[in-house]
Amino acid sequence: MAKHMDDEVAYYYDSHPTEEDLMGETRVHSMLVHYLMEVLTQVQDLKSWRVGKTGPTPQVVFEIASEETWKKDLEEKPERYARMGVKEYFAYDPYERPLRRTRTSARRLFGWHLETERRVMRELPMGPDGRLWSFHLESWLVPDGKYLRLYDNQGNLRLTGMEAEARRAEALAEKLRSLGIDPDQV
Repeated sequence: MAKHMDDEVAYYYDSHPTEEDLMGETRVHSMLVHYLMEVLTQVQDLKSWRVGKTGPTPQVVFEIASEETWKKDLEEKPERYARMGVKEYFAYDPYERPLRRTRTSARRLFGWHLETERRVMRELPMGPDGRLWSFHLESWLVPDGKYLRLYDNQGNLRLTGMEAEARRAEALAEKLRSLGIDPDQV
């Protein structure tokens, strides 16, 4: 349900909290969301926005599992995001025991890609070791404990800014050691 106000589309859920909005965020959710935001800002310049007000529909959406929403995340949201025009949608369960099991095995990562002409989401095929390829992020999404790691096509881990800086610092320290200089004394 939408109404137009000052050339802006106002959706019901923009002014009325949903059950999901009222749920508390667990430490695991918070850590994973923070990690994904950090890594994705290194992949491309992404902004947070409100559809119809500050920009177009996001190309990629991530949902982090919770017992209350997991069923909706897998069964209802692909269709909802398809109607919005989201190009890719991923749902990830960071917990050791996945909340939903498939016929063959436990899965923690699910993904869909928009078929633009039909405006429906098509489930992405699983890659090696439970990976999914994101065309829009040009990355493999790989479950890794509580995290969902992103790797480029050559298998290199996509790093957050802090991780990249730590690697640079370690490489510099190694170089100094190879020159006979103690990096802790500089």
